[in-house]
Amino acid sequence: MKGCTIVEHGTVQDPAAAGLTTENAKDRLAREGPNAVAVQKRASVLRQLAASVSSPLLGILLVAAAASAALGQKVDAAIIVTILALSTGLDFVQSYRSARAVERLRAQVAPTATVLRDGRWVELPRSELVPGDVIRLSAGDLVPADARLLSVTSST
Repeated sequence: MKGCTIVEHGTVQDPAAAGLTTENAKDRLAREGPNAVAVQKRASVLRQLAASVSSPLLGILLVAAAASAALGQKVDAAIIVTILALSTGLDFVQSYRSARAVERLRAQVAPTATVLRDGRWVELPRSELVPGDVIRLSAGDLVPADARLLSVTSST
């Protein structure tokens, strides 16, 4: 997000940087869109299954199972195929579950930022930041948007 302003520890001393009004911020949010990274769509179940099956090692082991079967070692071939099927199934299930867990975590974690709106500091979701917002950072905060520094106070 371009045009946000950071104020680290302290108050705004520039009268031009007194923050936006809520109405002005709503207009800018409608015009500029949310301050969020585009989330890629999750691959379909079939694509995830195809990714699990497309391993080169899987192909080599299938060739080994076919060779064992051709040489009359049907038990060895059956063992190889069974282990491959179980391994591929477990890989698919774990990948699918981890992707769903990441989506649930992303939905639960709502990062916020301290923003100067209507002349007072408020906590807002980072997705609601707009160009021209004055934001405040403290030690350890992540920078929620592209910004320029208005003032910095060092406590060392």
